[in-house]
Amino acid sequence: MSPVNVPTGVRSRGGIDTTVERTVPLAKAARQVESSRTDGHAHPGTLHRWRLFGIKGVRLECLKVGGVWHTSPQALQRFFERVTAAEQAVTLVNPPGTPRPGKSPLTEQADHDARIESELAAALGRPPAAGPRRANP
Repeated sequence: MSPVNVPTGVRSRGGIDTTVERTVPLAKAARQVESSRTDGHAHPGTLHRWRLFGIKGVRLECLKVGGVWHTSPQALQRFFERVTAAEQAVTLVNPPGTPRPGKSPLTEQADHDARIESELAAALGRPPAAGPRRANP
């Protein structure tokens, strides 16, 4: 079988160009990321979570090198910039302090049920129920 030729300067599926960016294992990269919850650095599991699940739909670019996941300082920078942009986009759509549009379906159903019970009680000449109805225990 002949070796696969990878063109120089082509980005991997993860977005890291190994001809330009120096990669480091996620455990080492975690030590370079300051933690907001502790006085130390991020846990390597945090970077793996960013790689797998991301934040706000943004995933950390990584490569698997010799069985170990790697990223680059540039990939971390791109990740933080994209997460920040995604957060700002959400903030612009729903600025802090503004009520969210609409109610949840469960809240709407509970409001509807309470209205019906109140109308039924009024039609039958009964006092309205004191609180929400509960299912039989």
